[in-house]
Amino acid sequence: MGRGTRIGRSHPHELVGHVLGPGFLLSNVNANIAGPGGKPMFLHSDQDYVPAPFPPYALVCNIMWMIDDFTAENGATRIVPMSHLRFRPPNYAKRYESVPVTAPRGTMLVLHGALWHQTGANTTRDEKRRGILAYYCRPFMRQQENFFESLRDEVRTRATPRLRQLLGYEMWLGGVGAIGGLPRNAPRF
Repeated sequence: MGRGTRIGRSHPHELVGHVLGPGFLLSNVNANIAGPGGKPMFLHSDQDYVPAPFPPYALVCNIMWMIDDFTAENGATRIVPMSHLRFRPPNYAKRYESVPVTAPRGTMLVLHGALWHQTGANTTRDEKRRGILAYYCRPFMRQQENFFESLRDEVRTRATPRLRQLLGYEMWLGGVGAIGGLPRNAPRF
């Protein structure tokens, strides 16, 4: 997809599947708030913990829903265009030219896991910039949130099959996520 490509009314999971392929997992959900006078975040990619060089495909993907308008003044996310094609994290000793991703509230921003980005400085006097992030990973990656430990039993037991798959409770490709070599729902003797 080209720079600024509009997808229309695609479901977020369709977009994540386009970046990560099928079977991706939900890794974490959090908020990013840039308050008045806030300093910029350090430049990073969301898969910096992976040794370089990165593979030629995304290992993780972030979706940010913009709760407020994102402007250059209120701390809009800044990106280094095409940096995901460098296959490595940024050199933290260097400075890079980044551009703000400005858009109206309600916009959904999808970030390739290797794209270098940061929260911008909020130079306003009284304006917060809020976004909700859902972080996804390929099914062979370890999730940031350990849902096996943190999810309440009543949520897990009521979860739809799709939610169980997103949280990592189902087997993937005939072996990853198995118990005793068997799928989780296989009969035990």
